Amino acid sequence: LTALRTHGSEVCNFQGLHDDVKLFADLLAQHTILIESGCRTYKTERGLVDFTDLETLFLDALSGGELIELIAEDFSLVLVDEFQDTNPLQLAIFQAIRRISPRNRWVGDPKQAIFGFRGTDPGLVGRVWEQSKDAATGSLPNNRRSQKGMVQFVGNMFEPIFGPDARQEPVNPPLAR
Repeated sequence: LTALRTHGSEVCNFQGLHDDVKLFADLLAQHTILIESGCRTYKTERGLVDFTDLETLFLDALSGGELIELIAEDFSLVLVDEFQDTNPLQLAIFQAIRRISPRNRWVGDPKQAIFGFRGTDPGLVGRVWEQSKDAATGSLPNNRRSQKGMVQFVGNMFEPIFGPDARQEPVNPPLAR
């Protein structure tokens, strides 16, 4: 075991390894920039947009003008479901709409977050609700999605990840106004 640790520390201190890692990181960054640039050019030449482009264009449209008037006129209530899977760009959109529409309901449960690979952050849920002076949080009164025993089993199983709150029987995901 001592010999393995000694060899490991020698490898970690080997300058050639550090040089190779730096070169790899530099090449990776250069190729990432080339791919992003190529994708942007491809989309622009063909008049294409992707989902993130649509979100960005929508947020830009919410910065003023006719769209704001239409939303204010046509929508008295905006609902956001699965808020725990919101990424920062979507949060900016929801915040812009929130300023326009008189009533909002955002529903989410951080324990049900599944889109981290898309840049979502379930921590946004708590931070947004903490920072919103007019936010009312709570739980829906009845759980019609799962049986009590199943909820308790899963809560016990995931307690090491979610902490003691996982063992409490949730009646439904948190609800925010």
